[in-house]
Amino acid sequence: MNTTPETLAKARAAGIKSACQVYVLGRLNEKPFEPISFQELRTPLKITGAGMTHTADKLSLRGLTRRLPIPGDRRKYALEITTAGMLLADAIF
Repeated sequence: MNTTPETLAKARAAGIKSACQVYVLGRLNEKPFEPISFQELRTPLKITGAGMTHTADKLSLRGLTRRLPIPGDRRKYALEITTAGMLLADAIF
């Protein structure tokens, strides 16, 4: 997944304003049927837990991702891409 200026421009045209959102969408689309934990998604971005929650909320509100609880830990979540998210990611990347 490569966030080039062209990729970011396509994302902005589709209504995604944040580079973090673009990264997360692309990362989830690499393995669409494997949810990724918030921790794993936020580490390369160097954002806080609150920042990751905000990013996840924005994508989920648009129906591009789905938040899933991590079994065994009520406080932690993973993110999974939806069909709509896959279609948008394919168009962007």
